[in-house]
Amino acid sequence: MNRRAARIALLLLPALASAAAAGDPFRMGEALLCTVERSTIPGGAGKRILLAGLDSPAPKAVFENHIRAALSRIFDSEEILVLQLVAAVSGSVDTFVIDKTAGRFAHVSAGIFPVETHAAAETGTCRQAAADTPFP
Repeated sequence: MNRRAARIALLLLPALASAAAAGDPFRMGEALLCTVERSTIPGGAGKRILLAGLDSPAPKAVFENHIRAALSRIFDSEEILVLQLVAAVSGSVDTFVIDKTAGRFAHVSAGIFPVETHAAAETGTCRQAAADTPFP
C-alpha cells in the first residue's frame, strides 16, 4: 500500500467517540451540518458541509463555497447512511458515510482532472441543522 493510500485508510478508521462521552447525544435529522476535524487536504479541518433532504428521495450537499450537488442514496440502514455524487462533466465522485447513531462521518472524493489525479479523505462530526442553514 502506498503512503497516500495508507494515510487515507488511517483517516477513515478513527476511533468513534460515544455520543454520551461527547456531551449532547446525537440525533439523526432531515439535515445535518457536518464539520471536518481531520483531512488530507491542507487547511481542510474546520470546513463545513450541509447535508439536506436526508429523509427525501433527493438529498443534496451544500458546500461552504455555496456549491450545491444532488446526492444518490447508496445504502441506508438503522446505523449507516451512504450518499454519493458523481460529477456529470468529469465523473469525479464524492462519497459520504454517516454513522447515524454517533454523528460521525467520513467523506472521500476522487477524480481525474486535466492536470492531476485527485484523492482526498476527511472525517468529522455532524449535528442536526435546518435545511436552510446559512454559511457565514
